[in-house]
Amino acid sequence: MSRHHALASGPRGVVIARRESFTAMINEEDHLRLQVLKAGCQLRACAEQIDRIDTEIEARVEYAFSPRFGYLTACPTNLGTGIRVSVMLHMPALKLTNQIDKFMNAAKDMNLAVRGLFGEGSEAASDLYQISNQVSLGVSERHIVSEFESVIIPEIVEYEKAARRQLLTKDLDTLDDKIARAMALLQNAHLISSQEALFLLSHLRLGLNMHEHMGASTPAIERLCALRAGTSTPAKGTAAAPGCTGDPKLTIRAINRLFMLTLPAHLQVNYGKSLDATHRDALRAKIIRDALTQQS
Repeated sequence: MSRHHALASGPRGVVIARRESFTAMINEEDHLRLQVLKAGCQLRACAEQIDRIDTEIEARVEYAFSPRFGYLTACPTNLGTGIRVSVMLHMPALKLTNQIDKFMNAAKDMNLAVRGLFGEGSEAASDLYQISNQVSLGVSERHIVSEFESVIIPEIVEYEKAARRQLLTKDLDTLDDKIARAMALLQNAHLISSQEALFLLSHLRLGLNMHEHMGASTPAIERLCALRAGTSTPAKGTAAAPGCTGDPKLTIRAINRLFMLTLPAHLQVNYGKSLDATHRDALRAKIIRDALTQQS
């Protein structure tokens, strides 16, 4: 849900499916905004599900439609099919090799919008970037989805892979230093903000990914791969929120989970009450320390 929708007044609403894979905002920027989310690159499955839901609604509700322009929306960039295809990609190497601005310019030339972790107006916390189409007028829904799957995503992923290869061949000391610093801070900090935690966890995720998929090996990466994921799940109101996962070793999935568990709202929901910034920072630091225990 957007910040604007949460804070605005007047009749409005939100629909959230039980598993949270489908949501709908009512009377936000447009009268109706539907969203389907899936892990991994499942764009076609997302498109099929949203199409079924949209067809059901359109059978009961009259949409504003122009034979010339297609579906009419509040923002001109959504005019036409009214579909926005988005993927969330982790691209720390482009940033570490100072190529992120070059990527941003290339994305603009490809008519893509690049946003941060929390959508429009947000920063790329944890080096996660939301990539989406900027134009939906004059192209079909099928074409947009197909182009993302077969052209856009592979091309962007290759940019990031090339940057990672550059780190391996030309800047291994920088990579090792970033991972070592991130581990040292996360294993020992007693107060840590959500912004800093996301930034440091991003470096751990990069190290694990490069070890798993590119065979990267540095002293810091070897220590990282020897870490054990925390498994404790204390009760609400105790000194920590649910731990990472039950995996025997620290995994990318465990890092992904830490990304979410240490965000302010997740911390407070798991703790069972509202917390001020200092208490959130202390709880966040403890959760991460517990998750990064040494393998016995």
